Amino acid sequence: MQIGRPFLKLFVALAFCFIGMANNGFAANIATVDATGRAALSGHSEQKARRFALEDALYLAALQNGVRISGTLVSHNGVLLRDIITQNSDAKLVDFRILKENKSPTHYQVSIRAFFAESAAQTCANPRFEKALILRPSVSIDQKVHAHHAALGPELGKAITHYISQNYPGPLSSGETMSFADFKKRQSPKKMLSYASLQSNQLDAVDAALLISTDVTLRSGSGGVHAMISLSAISARNLTEVFSSNLQILAPLSSKTPFRTLNLLDARSPVFDLTAVFGAVDQMIGQFNLASCAPLKAPLALAGENLIFPHGQNAGIKTGALAYITTGEHAWVLLEVSEVMTGQAMMRPINNFQNSESLAGQTVQLIEGTF
Repeated sequence: MQIGRPFLKLFVALAFCFIGMANNGFAANIATVDATGRAALSGHSEQKARRFALEDALYLAALQNGVRISGTLVSHNGVLLRDIITQNSDAKLVDFRILKENKSPTHYQVSIRAFFAESAAQTCANPRFEKALILRPSVSIDQKVHAHHAALGPELGKAITHYISQNYPGPLSSGETMSFADFKKRQSPKKMLSYASLQSNQLDAVDAALLISTDVTLRSGSGGVHAMISLSAISARNLTEVFSSNLQILAPLSSKTPFRTLNLLDARSPVFDLTAVFGAVDQMIGQFNLASCAPLKAPLALAGENLIFPHGQNAGIKTGALAYITTGEHAWVLLEVSEVMTGQAMMRPINNFQNSESLAGQTVQLIEGTF
């Protein structure tokens, strides 16, 4: 028994050492800040004062975490017209937890613990993958390609799209297959003028937020059949590319005889090595994995008196979720999701004194907080 005690002490010490190392590794990416915000109850309901206090607490937490503050004076003929103060930070608020709430006869007080990410997370507990539509491959075959090899183009496109469908980590659209050209034809500006389309929120051509496109071009050249492959991921909302990769692979001809014509007539089809192509697909999926753990962020659009956030139920947003403006003179203004549709959400500032028009175009970031 006497021999076992030192060993037990050593084991416990090592365990605490490893736990400390793990905590230090976590703290290297996440900064934790405690702050307390207050709001007057006079003229406000308790719930409104609670939200104002939370906004104040988040603002103070951002200041404690470290921000760059800059000011601009706007004057005319020596008369000061406006003083603009902006705050910017490299760290991003990713979550918060309410520690304590107090109410006095005059004020409501909220104490929070806010978490700021200092670098992008590679993995997370609840990744947010967009619904994707794998488009039908676009295949073009140069006229110099021998007829025996023409079937290689469609086979190559099919192999690539199958690999994407087997490895994409998010939901896939189960609708009909279409090419990118078909998708663009479905995007009619007349839908924006249709009252029925606006009411049903069916402004998108497909039930997907992401389009994955594959273009294959076959050419005959020295050494065999060359395939030029273009792989791209495109936002279905505004048709901007979020990923693009272009590469060329070779299917060598048979070298059974010294005569090229006889080699072309060889019954065995040349074979493409798809290692580089699958590597490009893996790179694209790696980018999706990184984006899935990033806080959801986008600029606000103004529709009438409503502020529109270009993500909705398909991104997991729910009514009552909170967001904040990330930079500029309106930084840390808090907004609440008032209504959620399939591809967009309506937001409103929790502070009624904020003008919605002045917030249009501002970038907001969703908070995964427990409020």
